[in-house]
Amino acid sequence: MKWMKQVLALCVLTLPAAAFAAGSASGTVTLEVTATYGDVVLVKTSGAKSGNPCGTGLGGWYFLLPRTSAFYADLLALLESAHNAGSSVTVTGTGTCSINADIETIAAVNW
Repeated sequence: MKWMKQVLALCVLTLPAAAFAAGSASGTVTLEVTATYGDVVLVKTSGAKSGNPCGTGLGGWYFLLPRTSAFYADLLALLESAHNAGSSVTVTGTGTCSINADIETIAAVNW
């Protein structure tokens, strides 16, 4: 039973580190469709990015949005609407660099 408490304590201690592993940025967005990294959309925010698990980004492009599922299509529609309205959004990444070593894959958009 003591070992179980130690494992649970370790999990609780590592939880905050995992929660901050992903990057996020806020501001108005700029979008660029590119085939350089596959069928993806590059996402740039006017605000600085906090947390850079994948390096510093490429020329201010901090997030990649793959166009591989309905989920990502919905995120793209939300980003396009925010861009067209000139509204500020918060973009959060997955904490992974699965498409490009310098650009984080997008996880969520809050408008």
